[in-house]
Amino acid sequence: MKKKITFIINSLEGGGTEKHLLQLVKFLKKKYYISIFSFCDGRLKSLFDKEKVKIKVPKDNENSLVCFIKYLFKNDTDCYHFFLPKSYLVGGFLTFFSTKKKIMSRRSLNYYHSKYLNFSLYLEKILHSRMDIILTNSALARKQLILDEKIPEKKVKLIKNLYKIKKQQNIRKLYNLNSKEIVFAIIANLIPYKGHIDLIRASSKIVFKDWKLLIIGEDRNNYKATLEKEVKKLELDKNIIFTGFMDNIESYLKDIDFVVNVSEEEGSSNSLLQSIANGLPILVYDIESNKEFVRHNKNGFLVKKGNLSELTRFIEMIFDDKKRKEMSNFSKFLFENLFDYKKSEEKYLQIYRDLID
Repeated sequence: MKKKITFIINSLEGGGTEKHLLQLVKFLKKKYYISIFSFCDGRLKSLFDKEKVKIKVPKDNENSLVCFIKYLFKNDTDCYHFFLPKSYLVGGFLTFFSTKKKIMSRRSLNYYHSKYLNFSLYLEKILHSRMDIILTNSALARKQLILDEKIPEKKVKLIKNLYKIKKQQNIRKLYNLNSKEIVFAIIANLIPYKGHIDLIRASSKIVFKDWKLLIIGEDRNNYKATLEKEVKKLELDKNIIFTGFMDNIESYLKDIDFVVNVSEEEGSSNSLLQSIANGLPILVYDIESNKEFVRHNKNGFLVKKGNLSELTRFIEMIFDDKKRKEMSNFSKFLFENLFDYKKSEEKYLQIYRDLID
């Protein structure tokens, strides 16, 4: 008889975590019954529905916490798996004394706790003691969990992100872009710490004329208005395109020349993984987690955080056709040698086999 895994997540929106869960569901459903509780609906709900797994989302007139408590009483499961801080804090607390197996996935560094004066970090440390396994996709996050949060090393497992190269489509045609133009992109939801404003300001200093920057991501808290104001101020209206959210962005990547990630904090970035898988050069701020994807001057550049003149200079260097081709080849090499979908899939299956089979 199949065992049952219950995933608890904040929402079914189009972020990296939600897409990661969707990939998990695709192969886990063959061996396990899958149920999902999401505190909020989201644009990926239809894709989860296609996988024919049980999903519970509170209705508009329902209190999400009350709905979740009722769900826990009615839902019988063999394992709870928590994604994202809110779901972990709420779900971990409400299942604290449950004898069911429990897993928490950490997909970023723990710097988000500083917003709450580290009170949430204190609560998480208590919850960690009740987890059977803590999963992460980043060697840096694993190190932080073990050294800073004092989790026993045997309890923290590292599994790389899941990614398969998708059939490609033509984004230049979609936005009427000239085939001779250099097209680069930042793929990140519109949130201040993602660094969009740095990239816009650095782009204003580019001396070449034939280029376009695609800002790909969902607007959060109306931050797009701030960015559009900066674009207008710098007279970049003809160079910068806000695409909004694109749930199939990975199928357009080969039609882009390179990708920029100037986030001030990052876990193991899905967009960077997708980029190197598709052979794109990448230019990133030199935060530790980005170094997993970038070898400086080989498949991209590491830029000192906040150094806009350096950011402009490196962007212009990737504009060179020969340099971009060399970096593209190294990105493909890096992906093939560091990331293996089958190995990651098997590691996930082994985790659940060890816990509940």
